Amino acid sequence: MNHMNPVSNNNKKEKAKIYEFDRYLVHYLLERCFWVSYGDSDLVSDLLSVLYEIDGHLGKIFCGHALPIRPFCSKKKESESENDEIPTRYPLKSTWNMELLQKQTEKPIDYFIKHAYRKKTLFGKMRFGEHWILRHKMKTNTGANELLLLPPSSVFFMAPEILRRLLEHGLFANADSDDEHVGRLLTGLIGIWATGGFDASTSDSSTPLSQNTAKVLEGAAMLLRAVKSVDISVLLQFQGVRMRSVVIPNIVNTVSSLNILPMLETRCGGLQKLQHLCRWQIRKQLYDCWQLPGGISFLPLPNALQQYLHLRKD
Repeated sequence: MNHMNPVSNNNKKEKAKIYEFDRYLVHYLLERCFWVSYGDSDLVSDLLSVLYEIDGHLGKIFCGHALPIRPFCSKKKESESENDEIPTRYPLKSTWNMELLQKQTEKPIDYFIKHAYRKKTLFGKMRFGEHWILRHKMKTNTGANELLLLPPSSVFFMAPEILRRLLEHGLFANADSDDEHVGRLLTGLIGIWATGGFDASTSDSSTPLSQNTAKVLEGAAMLLRAVKSVDISVLLQFQGVRMRSVVIPNIVNTVSSLNILPMLETRCGGLQKLQHLCRWQIRKQLYDCWQLPGGISFLPLPNALQQYLHLRKD
């Protein structure tokens, strides 16, 4: 019969307390850096690295409520003195205020990207922006058929501006045509359309997803501009849809013809225009040098071409 070692058990509890304190403290410090617009990129990138080391991901940076910290409390110690208290949680409360955040010119995502990229910080051999697609998992229950199963990165459909900012900074710049994360994003869009979430004639709807229709489609259009091409076989790959080889081309054609995602069929069509391939190659080179998106403005190109490189037009 195994007996718990009281010393070992106490050590685990102490380590857990230290871990919890470190975890909440780094979240709190990152919040304060943002609110005071702290300009020391060394400190901010070091705090982000500690956050990644502690949590194993950067998902809380991309959460709609941004780095949430639960309020702390304390409980009385069972002793003779009722005033003698032992804190069971540390008194660091979240300073995020969603109403104030909406008024800020610079958003948390912009602030943290700027500092992480300025110091060329890597988190587990990946850049700051690459972790959102891979790590932040959120399911959206739409209660329909297999086509409606949204990808792990479905937070994009709730906060589409996040994907646009990451694409500007080079997300998917090196993605292959069969990249599963690109496929999952596009599959989610197709799933919403397939169940009536996108109406080609109007964007007015009472559902939370449909209220963001215009922004979601704008982000999806930027996604199709950012990638070199899309292997049509990755669409619906994880949905268990029968006869995919027959269903997918029909869906892609319909979505394109209804002007929901007009470039989808082109991007899945094999050969790409030289103009698009040049954009993709230039952005890839800038990405490899950590010069996206700022480096575009230094290129000796007219404004229209710079806007094209910024993924703002087809």
